[in-house]
Amino acid sequence: METHLNFRLRASNLPFKLCSNESTQTRSQFADKLRGHGFELEDTDILCPAPVLASVLKDKQMRPFLVVHPGMYAMSEDEVKR
Repeated sequence: METHLNFRLRASNLPFKLCSNESTQTRSQFADKLRGHGFELEDTDILCPAPVLASVLKDKQMRPFLVVHPGMYAMSEDEVKR
């Protein structure tokens, strides 16, 4: 099942990223959810806040105390680097 939006995105041949405010699932879990709704996409097509925050903190060599959803502990080191 291919969604109309998915078809139009792929047919446009334009590079794209899906931005999400999802903070209880890893990018991989969220991508699986979207694939279950008919989207054909890679995990790297999604930009979520937790990996972005982790990357910024790492770049700035900051070590704050963070309170996060347990699902974020499953975030891989590779997701942080993206």
